[in-house]
Amino acid sequence: MNLGQANIALDNLGMALSNYKQSLLNLKKYDRKTKLPGVYYAMSLIHYDLKNYNLALNYIDLSIEDSFSPYFEHGVKIHKAHIFNELKLYVKAFALAKENDIFFNEASFKDTDAYYGSKQSLADCYFHLKKYNAAIETLKKIENVPNDPELTIGVFVDLSKSYKAMKQIDRARSYANKALVLIDSVSKLNYKSEAYLNKFEVEKASGNYQIALLFHEKYLATEEKHNAKINKERVLELQTEFDVTEKENKIKTMQVSALQKNSQIEKQRRYLMLGGIGLVLALLGIVVFIKVYRTIKNKNKIINYNNKALQSSIIEKEILLKEIHHRVKNNLQLVMSLLNIQSKEVGNTMDDFLKVSQSRIISMSLIHESLYQTENLSKVDFKEYIIKLTDAIVNSQNSKQQDIHLKVEVEDIYFDIQTAIPLGLIINELVNNAYKHAFKQKKQGIIALKLHQTKDSFILVISDNGTGNSEVPSLKKTLGMELVKLLVLQIKGVLQIQNNMGISYNIQFKNQTI
Repeated sequence: MNLGQANIALDNLGMALSNYKQSLLNLKKYDRKTKLPGVYYAMSLIHYDLKNYNLALNYIDLSIEDSFSPYFEHGVKIHKAHIFNELKLYVKAFALAKENDIFFNEASFKDTDAYYGSKQSLADCYFHLKKYNAAIETLKKIENVPNDPELTIGVFVDLSKSYKAMKQIDRARSYANKALVLIDSVSKLNYKSEAYLNKFEVEKASGNYQIALLFHEKYLATEEKHNAKINKERVLELQTEFDVTEKENKIKTMQVSALQKNSQIEKQRRYLMLGGIGLVLALLGIVVFIKVYRTIKNKNKIINYNNKALQSSIIEKEILLKEIHHRVKNNLQLVMSLLNIQSKEVGNTMDDFLKVSQSRIISMSLIHESLYQTENLSKVDFKEYIIKLTDAIVNSQNSKQQDIHLKVEVEDIYFDIQTAIPLGLIINELVNNAYKHAFKQKKQGIIALKLHQTKDSFILVISDNGTGNSEVPSLKKTLGMELVKLLVLQIKGVLQIQNNMGISYNIQFKNQTI
């Protein structure tokens, strides 16, 4: 446990995780009640920093299960609320954060780390639930945290984000600058990255694009270092586990060798001391030895098999990572081609050009974000992806005065990246097209997006109840529609367009799930 704490202090997360795993095996029976919950809690914090949120949730539940005091239990639940927020389970996170806040509001807990942590956790939940006034009111209570620059940076950034959401840009900028002042006093890259990103968002919202660009570059550089460190720690964790397994194999081999020598010595003594009786006992010893040897041999076979499986898994991950890099390269080339074609299309203003290009890039970047946040690098949770993509589209349309609602019905479906990217671009084009053209003569309307699976194929339907006449640009030969047709061919699909009381696009394509 001491080694684990030391490595956490040095930010060696992979080594710290291995230390805590070893301590689980070495904990004495009388220590397990008081020390085991702390070990599980520490392992959950490490997996949280490594963005393994499901593993972090498993270990935090183990820690709560073995909790030895109400204070410790509610302190651990503060962290659990943060995990729920990362998993976008905002309602669960809020219920837990409210429970913790009530517990730590008692006078005896004021000015403790747990008190400040519970307030920040509750404010984070209010923010995700878009209750910005409540978030600000909660954060104001802990605005001046003594001797904790990391928590203070988090509070300033959260206040800045809340004020920005309420369009109070000057206040948002003030707290963003306060967070930047404290950056040099912390070593963890994720705090610096969050402060830079927030400053970028604030300056972009106020139209200071040069300053925004400067901090966006700082954010990208810091985030790249942070992600590189996380990947390094994950590889170190795997390598350490492999080394421990190899060491255990050597120990077992030595035990087998020692057992063989002891058996030979015992056999000789029995021959010399007992004569005929010793011979019988020696034969019995040989029989026992053979059984033990076979048992150990079988165990060694199992260990060797597990080692080979582990090595194969590591090789497979490396191959998948190389394939992901290759696909990212191809996607970037696709982005360049789209930008080049879009720039040549007649009638485009620079604003339209940027908005359309940004929308297409977001639709592809969300695919890679989904891959990065999952342990399986070869498939995309398409339902989750569509929710994020449509949220981004709706947010990009929030300046319009029309009352247009987007309804999404999607089954739980997984696609490989070769299907997910063109399908995401199709959805992006058609939904944006409906927002842009379908309701020019109407003040309100509905856009429906449905994706479901049949026995041997998938059906995507995007429809609206807009103008529905032949002058709708979605039926003309535009870059967007030409791109949609090419992407439909790429996924080996069939496109049907119906023009009756609105436009309906029906795309049927074959099953290419993983």
